[in-house]
Amino acid sequence: MSHFISIFGPLAIFSFACVGVGLLVLSLFRSRPQEDCAVEYVIAFVMGQGVLGSLFLVLALIGIFTKPLLLGVLLPLTFIGLWKGFSSIYALPSVLQKNALVFIKASFLWQLLAVAAVLLLLSGASAVVGRIDGDARAFYLALPKVVAASHRLIPLPAYEGFTSVGLLAEMQLAALFLLDMPGASPRLFSWVISLAGAVLLIAISRNAGLGRRGQLLSLVMLSTSSAVAYFWGQGKTDLFAAVFALPAVLYALKDCDNRESRRNSVTIAGVFTGFALVAKLSYIVAFLPSMFVLLFWKDLNVYSLNRKTIGSSQLLLKTLIKYSFVFVLAIAIPLIPHLLKNHILLNTLVDTYGNHHYFSDETTRRIVYTYLFWPFFGSFWAQYGNLSPLMLAFFPLLILMFCKAGQWSSKATGLFVAGATGLLAWIILFPGVPMPRYFLATLLLFTVPAAWAMERASYIDRWINCTITLASLATILVFYVSWSLEVFRVAAAYEYFVGDQSEKNLQIDEVLSRNVYESLNQNAGLGARVYLGSYYRFWLRPDLIQCTNGKKDEGIAFDSKQPEKFWIQIYQHGFTYMFMDNTNPAFAALNATPNWVRAEMIYPQSGYGGAYRLSFSNPPADLKFTTREVAFGAWDVVSAK
Repeated sequence: MSHFISIFGPLAIFSFACVGVGLLVLSLFRSRPQEDCAVEYVIAFVMGQGVLGSLFLVLALIGIFTKPLLLGVLLPLTFIGLWKGFSSIYALPSVLQKNALVFIKASFLWQLLAVAAVLLLLSGASAVVGRIDGDARAFYLALPKVVAASHRLIPLPAYEGFTSVGLLAEMQLAALFLLDMPGASPRLFSWVISLAGAVLLIAISRNAGLGRRGQLLSLVMLSTSSAVAYFWGQGKTDLFAAVFALPAVLYALKDCDNRESRRNSVTIAGVFTGFALVAKLSYIVAFLPSMFVLLFWKDLNVYSLNRKTIGSSQLLLKTLIKYSFVFVLAIAIPLIPHLLKNHILLNTLVDTYGNHHYFSDETTRRIVYTYLFWPFFGSFWAQYGNLSPLMLAFFPLLILMFCKAGQWSSKATGLFVAGATGLLAWIILFPGVPMPRYFLATLLLFTVPAAWAMERASYIDRWINCTITLASLATILVFYVSWSLEVFRVAAAYEYFVGDQSEKNLQIDEVLSRNVYESLNQNAGLGARVYLGSYYRFWLRPDLIQCTNGKKDEGIAFDSKQPEKFWIQIYQHGFTYMFMDNTNPAFAALNATPNWVRAEMIYPQSGYGGAYRLSFSNPPADLKFTTREVAFGAWDVVSAK
């Protein structure tokens, strides 16, 4: 049970702290349109994520991201979150009674669908014992682990340039590591925020005019999208950007009674959009155009009805300029800590990471021609999942319902147009990047109009209603079975949380990979230099990660014609241990050691790599680099002279 508490205790403390600070920030906008109590707390939770992530970034840049300071920040905010939550608990019985009555009155198939959708979403917590994604082992989990141990933020060795990405999500994970969550369990927070995303998508659906059935179908499509479920436990941070984006969509859709209310809504939407852009800069391409469509959807519809009225064009232009300025100004607020971080660490503001040309021209054309299908059935390199097939299956129904209802000015239509606008912008600028995670929030906008059409059709005919519910149930079942080995590892998760409580309950590939790194952890002294012949580093101790090969060691390369040169460089740079992957070009160096080098195997070489202790006898060169603990837990590679 202690393992269970060590995982869910920090999660609860941090989550309620996010709610607390989020409520404080939202209280500054008293005239904003509000949702029901549960949705308000979820919005506050997401706002708190952005605020605390930005604050932790500043603290880590200063080098004071310590546990006492973290607890000093979190505990008062946690108390506020709990106090506000319990102060509203009086409304809980009536809410539960209302929802229970709705559930009882629903038909058996809809009851079954509701239960199945909720169970599927909750079982996503078991993804925490699945395989950690390669990028997470290399950077997205490794950096937070190092920040928590060293109490500072500096570029991660070998990923110095990549540290220019937005680190809102990583700083939240760093806080969870600092709160002593074991192993890689902070990645469970991705599942927690996906629950918030589910609530927000339901709120968006309700705001767009969908009833209970439509809201449930939106949840089903979200939960059966592997482009979402894949990230529940893989350790990558792509879901954070999407969850930041959803409150922005909700506030962009809001009907406002007066100018102050609208100004507050636009401001809050801008702040959430800014957080989304920091978490995933690619959202500037596909999500930002979608937001402008949603912000002014009602104005454009009013103009289309009154375009012949004198002064209507000037009024529209004035409204567009005024609220666009407010929106852009609000976006800039979350960007300030991010740009400051890049300037301090890397002497730059933004890095675009190349031209994103991953495929041949022929493959790129095929991607563009199949844009209606690859998000659902594609398996391109680095795609990482698909959208729910329900969206594609009932797309013709969406067109039919739009034409039949004639509600071209509805919010559901606005969401469809906004999604199409963002998707078109992505196709134009990045036609050869079929990766939903780069613009996931934009793609999720399509779930609402699809659910709207399915809901309307379900009331037309009993057989259509049965078809929709049975298709949804079948999709949930197939999705669960298909991802049972990767995501829904319920039995192993039970052992991990409350049973054996060991990292041995992780997915077998993860266990075998971790064993190699663990052998280095057990043998290497503090601050030892480990030469990593691999991209991955998460399972190393934090002090060892800080001392691995980085920018100072870029010149080290194995040449079969001059094998001794490689080993001279290894010695000069102070490496005394080595992790070597079978596919690394330097792997051949292990069979070409000069007589003054001894590479002692401490973990056998396999498909998961091998570990070695290096010793040198009368080396033909002088030592150039060593390591030094510059502060508690913070290690630097310094000159040996």
